[in-house]
Amino acid sequence: MKFPNNLYVLRSNKGLQQKEVSEAIGVVQSEYSKMERGDRKLGIHLDKLLEFFGVDEDRVFNTASPMYKKPMEAQKMPPLEDLPMFGLPLANGGEGFQVQKKMFTHCARPDYLLGVPTAYACFMLSNNMEQRYFYGEILFVDPSLQVKEKDFVVVQIKSGDRTVGLIRKVTEVTDRQYKLSTLSPNNTEVFKNSDIVAIHKIVGSRSNIE
Repeated sequence: MKFPNNLYVLRSNKGLQQKEVSEAIGVVQSEYSKMERGDRKLGIHLDKLLEFFGVDEDRVFNTASPMYKKPMEAQKMPPLEDLPMFGLPLANGGEGFQVQKKMFTHCARPDYLLGVPTAYACFMLSNNMEQRYFYGEILFVDPSLQVKEKDFVVVQIKSGDRTVGLIRKVTEVTDRQYKLSTLSPNNTEVFKNSDIVAIHKIVGSRSNIE
C-alpha cells in the first residue's frame, strides 16, 4: 500500500538533500526515503515535517492523496508543479545549449517561480562561470523580469540555423547593446541588440540532488 505525498517536491524546491531533512526530523535517511516514496506513513513525524518545510498539512498531501479534503484557502494557493527544462547540449560539444520550442525534460519548480508561466530551467553546461555556477547545476530562469547590470542571464543568440543559449553576467546595458562577461576566465563580449534573440534573468540554481 502506498501513502502518496509531496515531500519530494517540497524538498526539491528548497534544494535540499534527503539527509538534511532526515536529520531535521530525527530519523535515519533510509526511513525518510521510504516516507518520501510513499512506502510508509508520515505518522508521528508529520508535525516536524510541517514545521521544517513551513507548510500546512494540506500542502503536504494535496494533489497526492484523495483522503485529504482541501479547504477553500488551499484551493486558491498556486499548485505544486514541474518546471520545463530546455536546452540539449550542442552536437559539436561547444559552449552553451540548444534552445528549442519544446522542453526535453522537467524538474521541480521552486516556490519563487510558482505562478510564472514563462519560467524555465536549463543545465549549466560549461565551466566558464565557476565562481558563481558550476558545471551540471540546474539554473532557474524568469523571463518576465527586467534584465539589469550585475544580473546573471541566459542570452539566446543565433548560430547558423540554431538558437544557442549562453550563460553570462551583465556588466553594462545601453540602448543598443549589452556587455556580457564570463567569470572563468574573466572575459567581456559585446552583444548588439540586433544579434540577441532573447535575454532572460537567472533567479536561482541548485545542484542535482538525489
